[in-house]
Amino acid sequence: MSETMRIGRKVVVYAVVLTTLLWSMMAAVLVAPLKASAAGCVSGSLIKGSLPAVYYCGADGKRYVFTNDKNYFTWYPNFSGVQIVSDNDLAGIQIGGNVTYRPGVRMVKIQSDPKTYAIAHGGSLRWVQTEALASCLWGSNWNTQIDDISDAFFVNYQVGFAITSCADYNRTGEMQNSETINEDKELTAPQPIPPPGAPTVISVSPQNGATNVSLNSTVQATFSEHMNASTINTGTFTLMRGSVAVAGSVSYTNDTATFFPNANLEANTTYTATISTGARDTGGETLAVNYTWSFSTGASLSGSPTVVSTSPTASATNVAIDATVSATFNEAMNASTINTNTFTLVRGSTSVSGSVSYVGNTATFTPSAQLQSNVAYTATITTGAKDSDGNSLSGGAYVWTFTTGNFATGSPSVLSTTPQDGATGVSVGTTITATFSEPMNASTINNGTFTLMQGSTPVAGTVNYSGNTATFTPNASLSASATHTATISTGARDNEGNSLSGGAKSWSFVTAP
Repeated sequence: MSETMRIGRKVVVYAVVLTTLLWSMMAAVLVAPLKASAAGCVSGSLIKGSLPAVYYCGADGKRYVFTNDKNYFTWYPNFSGVQIVSDNDLAGIQIGGNVTYRPGVRMVKIQSDPKTYAIAHGGSLRWVQTEALASCLWGSNWNTQIDDISDAFFVNYQVGFAITSCADYNRTGEMQNSETINEDKELTAPQPIPPPGAPTVISVSPQNGATNVSLNSTVQATFSEHMNASTINTGTFTLMRGSVAVAGSVSYTNDTATFFPNANLEANTTYTATISTGARDTGGETLAVNYTWSFSTGASLSGSPTVVSTSPTASATNVAIDATVSATFNEAMNASTINTNTFTLVRGSTSVSGSVSYVGNTATFTPSAQLQSNVAYTATITTGAKDSDGNSLSGGAYVWTFTTGNFATGSPSVLSTTPQDGATGVSVGTTITATFSEPMNASTINNGTFTLMQGSTPVAGTVNYSGNTATFTPNASLSASATHTATISTGARDNEGNSLSGGAKSWSFVTAP
């Protein structure tokens, strides 16, 4: 890492500490004293309750939380549009998730990963591989355009293809492609339940939210019943690129309508398909409402292979040190091109020795020795990997990272907790649970291994264990508006005597006022 990168990283680390402290003060002080109606979450509006958190109301009727002020200011210049609602009204609106950074505005990184990422549509992270690329895309002061995000929020994003040239990422295009959070998350209003007898769309291709769709794809919708073919046409089945209609033709066969674009779709672009209520079944019944879905194209035509899944997944943590690394392709590959030259694993700049096998569309890298504990690894499938027709990987080399824990396969882990880590507004009468990945030795699940703290003060309670789930029941109601931290220690063991993978498991939550 260059000295410039190190200085930029220090600036980011200090900045994220300051902005985290200032976020709650600004959100509380600067919000205009507007009162919202109790009619629910109006799509596109900004709301907050008595606590500092600000939410975006999605088209799906759910609220999405801004993780901090830097996140918020990539979407809005100030807090003037935020409306205050009662805590009771706020509690009645389901949380949909976190808001991710607006694409094209700033770069991000996490402290446990040396890479700096640009953000693409839908929260896709694209690695900016060099300082020269960062300077080309963000200018000479690029190192002031990086925000550090918490590891806990990194899971809101997914790692996409690395940026290999300035032409490989268009900041203006990304911002235009995600002008609202609804567009970025591709949120749509819930489809109402159709009246009895009304036809419905039961499946589409590409699927709603699909990415990296081939440029020569057709678009299809399959109905729940036979339709009147004369009503399935370019007037009732449309495809849009933003506000521009895509020219094409429509056919209808075996309950499936197909839209054929007159030309290849544009690369790295979001498209929206619609079946309107003008489409009727053979009895004259119409769709209850227009059926709409969206997808985004990739950079290539069909025929180019892609990696559809990996193990470990991108950004995975606490990976077993005896794990193998695998990548599954969307089609059959030329096995002779899947080898240690085209499938590599590195620890920093050090290559990991191992062997590569290929079976049933899946390539597997088996390290010659166990991986090191608590270390980040980077796996790469190069463009030397080709399908049986000689086509290279779509979009260039496929790269993903993961971090090991300090355990081998077989160690138990905590799969889920209640309340969830970071939960707010939790009832003071709640019990606290942790569900394990396998049966545990019940004698090791007790008040010594499952504890609850309010700050530095232990909370008294009882612990029981049933069906892979440990439950802590406080002796009295928890303190209101207080942060509590639950911990499962490494003294908790499975029936073979293995302790928790990755060490003690802790999570925190805040009780309701």
